[in-house]
Amino acid sequence: MEASGELRVETLDAMPESHVKDMAHAAAEQAVEEAKAVDEARAVVESMDEGTEKQAAQAKLAEEESHAALKADEARKLEEYEEHRAECEQQKAVLHVGAQAKWDELDVDGSGSLEGDEVAALAEWVWCSMRGDGEEITSKDRLREAASIMERCDTNGDGSIDRGEFVSYYDEVLVSLPAM
Repeated sequence: MEASGELRVETLDAMPESHVKDMAHAAAEQAVEEAKAVDEARAVVESMDEGTEKQAAQAKLAEEESHAALKADEARKLEEYEEHRAECEQQKAVLHVGAQAKWDELDVDGSGSLEGDEVAALAEWVWCSMRGDGEEITSKDRLREAASIMERCDTNGDGSIDRGEFVSYYDEVLVSLPAM
């Protein structure tokens, strides 16, 4: 936790989804309970006669209201984080479906790896995707782009791009594409 008592996003990202859900649920329950306690305390304070005892109770109530508001805000933030995390997981699933479709299109020979002309076709797709102006790729640029892709993707050094290497690259490329 940070000094303020809030969890950092990096900490939440590292936690299992079920743990974050449990935390969000517990925080929401605690916020409801604290709000009820504040309402009960407010009713008691409002029924008190004017005087120093009521003033002290009002000061304590103000502290309790502030604490309850912080708990409610914490619960809201955890819920928003949980929703954001679910949306990101959905986007990743869509990306992987898109990567599979692109893989099937590029792996013309069905070998399970991209080599030669298949890498050149990948280079052309990347080139055209990155440049929304319709500019055609030249043979020289196609070769240069293919070599660059091989250098970035062929992490195991076998001279081809396997499915795992492609999926990682595909995700990278899509993240960097301009919004259409």
